Amino acid sequence: MWFRNFMMSIIKFKLRTAVLLAIVCLAILNVRAFLWHPFELEGQSLDNDLVSISGVVHVHTTLSDGRATPEQVIEAARAAGLSFVVITDHGTLDAKHLEGYHGDLLVIVGTETSTVSGHLLGVGIPDPDLKFSGNPRDTLEDIRDFGGSAVVAHPMSPHKDFRWSGWKLPGSWGLELINLDSMRRTTGWLNMLKITFLSGLNPRYAALRFLTTPEKTLKQWDTMLAKRDVAGFAGVDAHLAYELLFGLVKTHLFLDEPLSLDPIRDTAAILRALTDGRFYIGVDGLAPAQGFFAVIERKGERWSLGETIPLIPDLTLRAGGRLPRASRLRVLKDGIVATEEDGSVQLNSLKEGVYRIEVRLPGWDMPWILSNPIYVFTPDQIEARERRAGWPPEPKQPLSTEPLDLFEDASILSPEFDASSLVTFKIISSSSQQHGQGIGQMQFSLGVPTPEQVDTWCALVNRKQRDFSGKTGLTFAVKADGDYRFWAQVRDKNPTLMPDGTETWLSSVRASLDWRRITVRFSDMHSPHENSDGQLDLDKIQMLAFTMDPGSVKPGTTGTIWLDDLRVY
Repeated sequence: MWFRNFMMSIIKFKLRTAVLLAIVCLAILNVRAFLWHPFELEGQSLDNDLVSISGVVHVHTTLSDGRATPEQVIEAARAAGLSFVVITDHGTLDAKHLEGYHGDLLVIVGTETSTVSGHLLGVGIPDPDLKFSGNPRDTLEDIRDFGGSAVVAHPMSPHKDFRWSGWKLPGSWGLELINLDSMRRTTGWLNMLKITFLSGLNPRYAALRFLTTPEKTLKQWDTMLAKRDVAGFAGVDAHLAYELLFGLVKTHLFLDEPLSLDPIRDTAAILRALTDGRFYIGVDGLAPAQGFFAVIERKGERWSLGETIPLIPDLTLRAGGRLPRASRLRVLKDGIVATEEDGSVQLNSLKEGVYRIEVRLPGWDMPWILSNPIYVFTPDQIEARERRAGWPPEPKQPLSTEPLDLFEDASILSPEFDASSLVTFKIISSSSQQHGQGIGQMQFSLGVPTPEQVDTWCALVNRKQRDFSGKTGLTFAVKADGDYRFWAQVRDKNPTLMPDGTETWLSSVRASLDWRRITVRFSDMHSPHENSDGQLDLDKIQMLAFTMDPGSVKPGTTGTIWLDDLRVY
């Protein structure tokens, strides 16, 4: 009995001690959170001709999965004192009508689109009739051809479907280094509980506790920078708590001249600066970050972030500005720390390489400043980097082909459509030697889905059974009166699928104002069926079609597409 009582006394003592320690820890956290305030600044900003403005990129509204309307988001951005905000709702540019100035805030509307390799932001693009196909290469090509810039969103997201896997895709797309939603998702439950508790005392301090150094992303960025220029972005990825998040992490842009309040001119200038990486990321929740600078100089000449310098003697890098007293500045050359100092930093006699700067503050894991690079290379290296950032040439057309439809006097294709849509199709004469005597003309009007007509579609169909054994794909010429996407489609036998025992295989194709020669490989086609047998049986082709539906163009779209010289190879 005495031993049991003794052990109970020890257990009670340990429990009381643990409770007391928990209370003391909470009290310390309470005091720290309550008393914490942003770091104070000292020092001088650089006197130069560049204009610095601040804004945020990657914001969602009620047009997708955000909690605030576009108008409410705009008011939050104005309250946060931003110069610009880039709204990027999922799969839509329906906020386009709000682009332009709202007071002294410039609103830019892009979109976040989902692909099989992850998510891409498209900014600087119009609101097209077509739908992005879900193929990442197609999406990058569309954004490029529409005059926009692509940015990979939350590349290291803990959510598998959001994580980027298309690292080998071509083009000059940028990369989100920071994504606040991903950082929130990776916070452990214990830390989340602590942050939730602290948010009632000091919301800014609590929000800052989410932020950590994106080590994997920075490492991947440095790997990419070794081959080509890559702009590094901060995505606030805001769905709620907009004003708080807008003050937490900002994009600080450098412009050649002040904003003119001309929305077209200023939007172009901001998009150009974003594309070129003429900005740095500032965690303004820790301290106002607009007074930072990083430049390379030589004999009165000066270059700033995002610029490329031909390698010449006596180049000097300087970084500093209005910073907290305890700031620690690092210069990274090709991803490796070249030098670091407190308050300001200088690196002389630069060699070829990629130079970027991080500024860190004591007690915080997340860098206060992450700069985009300044590039120093020989002319040959600059040319090679530009080539690697370019788009590869169009593949060579197959030499050996068999005609399926030359669209001369008649066509193998017939129009089919649902009750709410309409397709007319005919052969029209062609005066072009390139396209022979005739071409096929498809005029379409895609219906809007309703409860009575859920599936809407327009198609040109050939239902002849074919054996494409040994063939690689289809090739044809296409042109349109606008920018549209449609599906090049074949069906093979699959008795397990109902109602007709065939399985659909698709590849997205874009038609635009100029004639294009399209090559569709059978191996690139995919099946939308969940219970696909995983194999396109080329010896059992049951149907060939060109189809439009709400997955390729917006419902209600009308237009004309011309086809010619359909072949198999």
